[in-house]
Amino acid sequence: MLNLALNLSKSSIRARWLVGLLVLLFAGLFLPPALAEETCGDDPADSPNHSANYILGSDATDGMAMHWVSGLVWQRCAEGQTWDGSTCNGTATEKPWNDWMVDYMPKPFADLGNWWTPVFGYTPPAMPNLTTVPNRLLTGDWRMSYVEELDQLTTSCANSPKINRHVFPNTPSSYFWSGSPYAGQSGFASSVYFVDGFVNGHYLLSATSHFGFAQQPDRGHAG
Repeated sequence: MLNLALNLSKSSIRARWLVGLLVLLFAGLFLPPALAEETCGDDPADSPNHSANYILGSDATDGMAMHWVSGLVWQRCAEGQTWDGSTCNGTATEKPWNDWMVDYMPKPFADLGNWWTPVFGYTPPAMPNLTTVPNRLLTGDWRMSYVEELDQLTTSCANSPKINRHVFPNTPSSYFWSGSPYAGQSGFASSVYFVDGFVNGHYLLSATSHFGFAQQPDRGHAG
């Protein structure tokens, strides 16, 4: 899934983002979306994932997309794909939920152990020490998105794949993990199906990709 962006600590996030954005603007790295088939509605005011609602950029290795509506920055390629400056190449990496969570858990939660037990012959990797796992909502590290955030990428978009295909080129029409456990069922975690945007629970051992992203400063909102 997509591993998409820069996360900044709560105290310095706004200043660091603004400085970085200015640098990218002056360097010409952030560009308006090119003319392409629009797959997420006709009116940016009514279609939150219209290309006009994204600012596109890149660093040395990743294509990135800042979504003004949600205030999030996403990687443009699924994890395992590579960004060549204009599109995503290769095949998205597929792994069970726990394997992704080891490195991209958004933040620790107290009953994580309920989702970290062998199931149907699958033995997850060693569970992270919850006292040392960073809160990636604050640190700026790449993290898995929560299911509500991931599902927002499908709003107003055409099916197969149900996402803005210009902003996120070559996204597989597949299930993508979120960082959200599936409430009430410890053998499951929440996923989004990028064929039609269906949100569901999947067995933890299912091999699917994942999106990651970093939270952008709140552009003056309270909090």
